[in-house]
Amino acid sequence: MDCAGPEEPARGKSLRNEAEAAAALAEARKVLERNAGQSVALLTFYRGQLHELREGAVADEALVGRVEVLTVDACQGSEFDHVVLSPVRSSLGTKIERLAFLKEPSMQRKQRGWHF
Repeated sequence: MDCAGPEEPARGKSLRNEAEAAAALAEARKVLERNAGQSVALLTFYRGQLHELREGAVADEALVGRVEVLTVDACQGSEFDHVVLSPVRSSLGTKIERLAFLKEPSMQRKQRGWHF
């Protein structure tokens, strides 16, 4: 996914990124169109982004009942064919080692594909 939106404060100490949420929802629609019958999860690290993604998913007829929107912590023990990750913060830089969190067991919840 490619988006240029900034992270913003949300409720409490959480963060959200409206542009990234829109891009993640669009990516989830594409994944569902190309992979009928397969499960898709939209994951994020922040509760603020969780609310942003849930509001968008509920308002989109193509996603209602077809995608699960969860925090990374809440998906513990679940598996999905495809995972769309919305990390909110986009200042990871170019070093791949900064994506080491993907090796964590909690992040191994996809069976077919990761989508960023």
